[in-house]
Amino acid sequence: MCKKFGSGPCGEIFKRWLNCTDKYPGKDSAGEPLHLTKCIDLAEELGSCLDNHADHYSSKDDEEEDNKRHQQTHDHTSKEAWSDFVMEIEHGIKSKKFVTSPFSEKYHPSMQFKRSNTCAAIFAPDMNGAPIVTAYIIDENNNLLAAGSKEDMDMGSFGCVLQFDVPDATKSVTCRVIYDSEKDDGAVIIFTTTTLVPRSYKDGVLNGFNMLAQSPFTSFLLYKNDEPPSHLSVTTATAAAAATTTSTATV
Repeated sequence: MCKKFGSGPCGEIFKRWLNCTDKYPGKDSAGEPLHLTKCIDLAEELGSCLDNHADHYSSKDDEEEDNKRHQQTHDHTSKEAWSDFVMEIEHGIKSKKFVTSPFSEKYHPSMQFKRSNTCAAIFAPDMNGAPIVTAYIIDENNNLLAAGSKEDMDMGSFGCVLQFDVPDATKSVTCRVIYDSEKDDGAVIIFTTTTLVPRSYKDGVLNGFNMLAQSPFTSFLLYKNDEPPSHLSVTTATAAAAATTTSTATV
């Protein structure tokens, strides 16, 4: 309330009224709050000002509520778009439409864990000159934990980072990464690796995995992008694959 009414055309009057109520706490001999009598002139002045500027304060309320609803819709739509993308890729893998390949030791992603169950997968921004296009992480039940395009994951000198939370019951996580490369026959290659989720802690190390002590990745937003990369399509064997989405809603 202070933030809302403390600014705008009635801000100064509101502050004077608020100071007055602070100056006269408690109740009088009749049991009535003191500020009702001591601050009545300021209360009437504030009430008159708010009536005269009702549009200003009500529109501000409406705008904040609209922004909140818009953000919630955007988040939901973004997650749906990425979920559709992952379902298409997983279906393509099962039907042998897409080729999976393990990472070479040089390009194997680094998996890091924290005590809070917040993890980070760090990918090479390019593989043999082919830039990363997109990546996602699923659990053993194919539940999507995180996904992002190159633009989402790019952390400069840190590499491409995808941060995600691991529920307590999760046993393993699988990373799938698409680089802008393909086999000689034009088949799309999806690089993949599965990691068991370690559960015991010892001296800041989680079953041999490096833990994120002061992680630069804690502010990374999942599903930052509205949709998977728009130039990708699972209907053609392009340099990478992604689900075609017709949703136009925004987060």
